[in-house]
This record gives sequence, C-alpha cells and structure tokens, in this order.
Amino acid sequence: MGSKNAELVKRSDENTEEYLWRIGQLIDSGKYANWDVVTPTINEQLELPKDKWRTESAFRKQYQSGKRFYNNVFAKQKGNEYLADLKEQEETLYKERRKLSTTRLEYGRYYTQEARRELFYENIAEQIPLTTVDIPADVEPCEANSKEYVLTISDIHLGAEFRSLNNEYNVEECARRFAILRERTLDFIKDNNLTHLTIINLGDDVQGLLRLSDIQLNQQPVVKSVVDVATLISRFLNDISQTCRVTYYHVPYANHTQTRPFGTKANALSAEDVTYIISNYILTAVSENDRVEVKLAPENQDYLSFQIFNFNVLAAHGHNVKNIERYQRDISFMTRTHYDFAIFGHYHTGKSIVVGEGLFHDCETIIAPSFIGSDPYSDSLAVGSRPASMIYGFDPFEGHTESYKIILN
Repeated sequence: MGSKNAELVKRSDENTEEYLWRIGQLIDSGKYANWDVVTPTINEQLELPKDKWRTESAFRKQYQSGKRFYNNVFAKQKGNEYLADLKEQEETLYKERRKLSTTRLEYGRYYTQEARRELFYENIAEQIPLTTVDIPADVEPCEANSKEYVLTISDIHLGAEFRSLNNEYNVEECARRFAILRERTLDFIKDNNLTHLTIINLGDDVQGLLRLSDIQLNQQPVVKSVVDVATLISRFLNDISQTCRVTYYHVPYANHTQTRPFGTKANALSAEDVTYIISNYILTAVSENDRVEVKLAPENQDYLSFQIFNFNVLAAHGHNVKNIERYQRDISFMTRTHYDFAIFGHYHTGKSIVVGEGLFHDCETIIAPSFIGSDPYSDSLAVGSRPASMIYGFDPFEGHTESYKIILN
C-alpha cells in the first residue's frame, strides 16, 4: 500500500469524527484532489455495508460543518489563549529587563560613589605631604593657676570668600586671624600663669558645599581647604604648647563639613563628614608633641563628653540640637549622667544661658561666637556679630565664672 493510501487507513485510536477530520485536513492540504477520490476508501475503513455506503457529499458536509464550528468557537478561543499567553510572557520579560536595568543602575551608582570617595581621599593624600608642622622646644614649668580655662574655636569656614558691611573673609584672612588668636592666647596664658589649657573645636572648619551658592563663596577646592585648616589648627596647638600643656577636643560632626550631594536633606548622610579627616589629621600632626593631647568622640557618638574639675561637660556643633536649653537635660536623662555644662557653636554669636542650679554653681548652656564673623546673609537679617574666640574660666566650686573674648578683626 502506497504512502497516500496508508494515510487513509483509520487508526485504532480514532473515532469516526476524528478520522473524518484528519482526512478533511489531508484534502485541504492538497494531498488529495477532492472527497470523491477518497470516499470509497472511507466507506471501507468505516466498515459500512455496500448497500449503506455514504456519498462524497455526506462526508464532505459533515467535515465542513465540524470545520465551521471549530473556526467559529475553538480556534478563536485558542487564539485568545495564545495572545494572553504572549502578553503574560511579554510582561514577565519586561519585569526581568527592569530588574536587570535596576541592578545595573544600583551597581553604577555604588561604583560612582566609591570612585568619587576614593578620588576625594586621594586628592587629600596628595595635599598632606605638602604641609609640615613644627614641634616646639621644651617648656619650663610655672606655678599652676587654681582655675581651669577653656578656649573655643568655632565655625572657621575656611575656603569662604566674601565682603560684608563690617567683615571681609578669605583664606589669607583666616590665617591672619589664627596669628592674632595665637598671640592673644599666649598673652592670656602668661598673664594668668596657666600650666594647662583646654581647647575645644566646635566644628564647621570648612565652608564645604551644602548648597549651590557655596560654589560662589568658595575661594578654593574643598579638598585643599580641609588640609589647610587642619594644618593651621595643628600649628596653633603646637605654638600654644610652647607655654603650657594643651588638651584638644574636636566635635565629631557639623553641617558644613558634611559631604552632602546637592539636593540631599540635612544629615541624611551625616557620617560622610570631613571632620573625621580634619580631626585625625590634627591627631597625627601633633602625635610627637607630648604636651598636646588630642581627644575625639567615640565612634557613632555625635557629641563630646569630658570633665572640667568634677563638672560634666558635653560639647557639640549644635546643628542637630532642636532646643539648646533642654539638650543637656535630655542627654543627662538618656545617659544617666548629670551634665553641668553644654557648649555649642553653629549659631555664630556668643551667649550663656542658665538652665539649672547646682550645689555651688549654675548649670549653663554656653554658645561660642564664630571665627568667621558676620557675612552678607547676617547683614540682611541685621544679626551679625564680630568674629571671635572665647576663653571661659572655671572655678572648682562655682563653675563658669569668667568669660574673656578675643575679637579677631
């Protein structure tokens, strides 16, 4: 039997309708000319008696009826299912592509941030070898004063350049003010026979890049300002240590020293703060001078905590403090340590606020004036104050009893 005739044989697993459907498909495909040529074989395969053989028309109409029903019902349903399946696959593919794109974007952001951070520190590393700090000669001891004195340096903002109504500031002026502060501090030490001086740096050492307007204020790159201010402070500490021992504290965080990307909210990335670089540069620069002790805050603590006599003191820049009169009380409750004094910078003006009463002393919040002084913005608000550092005197019983202002311009 030829291959065509073999195709006409009814399979054992086919019923009549399935058999006729397959034959009709063969005719539609062109393997057979028409139903006439296959009708005798169909009658034989269906094992119909010869007197009951069906005509070509009967088989053809039965197939066409089934075909019409299939095209109008099942084929349409099958097409819809296929389209739905295609749509589902398309959505799945789109999601996978978005996942891949998002992953690539996050990797791109991560490596870009890492590259910028590495470049920033590489630039600082290139600047550091260019600076040197002299170690002073030995100091002859003198009779100790019964009081302790604290010098504050706050809001240097090195790198800023501007001219306001009563103030002009730039990198050269900043260095000149450090020279004034050095001479006035040395005079104070000699006049008061000090053997020890506590110095607190209250932050905002550089102008930084908090806002787009800071680009216009900055006289030089932030990287260079970081190294320059650290060098100025290091040399200042070594110079002061020629006449007395120095304990130096440096607050851990401030707002202008944050490496804040434009548009990022304040303190969103507070740990990204060049204060860490500045303070550790100073620590290294004076490490061979045993008359200067540098003390930094513990990791992840946003304020300094130390003692003057038996008084507990905390110090911070102040940009995170919502209520300066309650802050030391809140920290006291939180840490179970009673703080007698809190010292802040940030506000660019000096004042002292009594917030409680001790046994023999007042508990105070002390706000130090700024090194930079008034600027065009403070002029617009008519709230400017002279650039200054303060020396606060502490009695072992009565606490803060003296305030000595060093005006720097």
